[in-house]
Amino acid sequence: MITKVHLKRFKRFENRSFEIIPSGLSICAGPNSSGKSTLLHALAVWSFGVMVLRQSKGEGALHAGYTGQGAGLSKDDFTPINIPDLKHLWYGLKSQIPGEGYSMCIGVEWGDDKHLAIAFSLVQDRLYVKAESSNLTAGDKIPQIIYLPPVAGLEAREEYATTAKRRAMLGRGLAGMVLRNYLYDLEAGNRRLREEKKAGKKKLSSKDLAKIREIDPWERLNASMREIFGLELKVDPFDPDFHTVIKVDVIPVTQAGPRWKKNGPARDIMVEGAGAQQWLTVFAFALDPQTDVLLLDEPDAHLFTRLKVEMVEKLDAIATSSNGPQILMATHATEILKRHPIDRIMSFSRSKPKYLRNEKQRVKLITGMGDEYAPLIEKARASKKILYVENDSDARILEAVAKECGYEWPEKLAILESTDSHADRLKLYRVLLTAIDGLKALSIRDRDTQPSESVDCKDLRDKETNTTVYPDFHARTWRRREIENYALVPAALAKMLGECKAKGFWADLGLAWPTDPEKPEETMLIDCDVKDKLNDFFKKEKFSNTEKFLKALEKKYIHRDLDTIAKQICEL
Repeated sequence: MITKVHLKRFKRFENRSFEIIPSGLSICAGPNSSGKSTLLHALAVWSFGVMVLRQSKGEGALHAGYTGQGAGLSKDDFTPINIPDLKHLWYGLKSQIPGEGYSMCIGVEWGDDKHLAIAFSLVQDRLYVKAESSNLTAGDKIPQIIYLPPVAGLEAREEYATTAKRRAMLGRGLAGMVLRNYLYDLEAGNRRLREEKKAGKKKLSSKDLAKIREIDPWERLNASMREIFGLELKVDPFDPDFHTVIKVDVIPVTQAGPRWKKNGPARDIMVEGAGAQQWLTVFAFALDPQTDVLLLDEPDAHLFTRLKVEMVEKLDAIATSSNGPQILMATHATEILKRHPIDRIMSFSRSKPKYLRNEKQRVKLITGMGDEYAPLIEKARASKKILYVENDSDARILEAVAKECGYEWPEKLAILESTDSHADRLKLYRVLLTAIDGLKALSIRDRDTQPSESVDCKDLRDKETNTTVYPDFHARTWRRREIENYALVPAALAKMLGECKAKGFWADLGLAWPTDPEKPEETMLIDCDVKDKLNDFFKKEKFSNTEKFLKALEKKYIHRDLDTIAKQICEL
């Protein structure tokens, strides 16, 4: 679709061109006020200008050779983006340029060398629009662009909305107020497709049903909601000639073999959390077959890390599928930036916005954004050392262990909390290594359900992670299921909490009290899933959680694995 955008006196850009990859998902990233949203706004305003000319002057007003006048509209009719005043569309807020009536212009190129530039003029409170240059002829397709600002919440009641009202709500950042309308359209399209495939038959064939579930937007949206949130969408019957309010419910479901079964009463989508509403809104527009280009302005704002990553992965799959939309997404999320392909990230900095070419540029982008990676990188530069842990508490425990064992904890050690695999952590390490020579890293993870044989019993090296090419990246995994498991020291429990309580807890775990409480049988404890039970137990005692208990252990009670990792960190 779109390959180039040229802005003349639009918002923060006086004269700037953007080269854009015409398909797939492009991430627009950079510091605040760097121009990410400006590019999205420009395309939204351009699309609005196309619509105004088409409706006011006819399709011919967009074609090459048109000599008629432009179209005018009031401030109240300007709906593509939310601005306090129309002059805020102009660079430097100066809409009047001597000798230039139409002083602001947005040009777009797409497809087979098609181009259309829309110019704008502001006279008092009235905005005028015209096609400044074009090579379009009758029959040429113009991209259908949807701009989705950061999503606001849903209303309790949502009436059926005209196209103009939907567009106005989107421009004001109120996509949630017309979400049910778009869901109704998708569900109605699904019903029409099913009737078409039935063609007089009593029911759909298995082949037709499978095909519908594969390609139909409503089916794909529901599949996503079931997989991520355990919810299924249901639109109540609606007829615009008789009804005014559109009602959409979600039904909790659970998977039973290849099928999903109801797992609770239906409830209105309004009561769902912000994350589910955000996800639903984004994918409703991404899957809409009418969307050629989708502009997403920080759609991950209400999502935690895992959902941010999953959202981008699924959007990328939609964008690269047959007939999928071109997607431009503005974000600050470093979780996304460190994973998305380099050549699909457009960096907005002081120089001309352009796609990244190498890992060093990725590091520079992340560093310059001033987000959570900035202090991490500052410490990493100072110490040349980075420690990956699953929780901040893990680092605090290991620091206390090091102190008790007589090791010197590194100063300015960069600590990164991440549930990523060793392989994903290694990717970020490789990025940082291009900017920080001599950087060393230790990555420690819980073993969870990973086979115990995959961990070297001497140095806790993870045998499943190949770091041969990067010898200064040390992938380590606990031999026990998780770090909390190392609190299972019978002698320490008895000494600090009393033998009676310790033996009672041990019995509750279904374990026999060991003959030697200081050295319990390792094979008996290595796979124990006791994290929650330990925390519940310690809450009732003087130690409010497992972390405090582990930090209070005397050296003779500290497990060899804890000692090993603490020592390796101090020797980085």
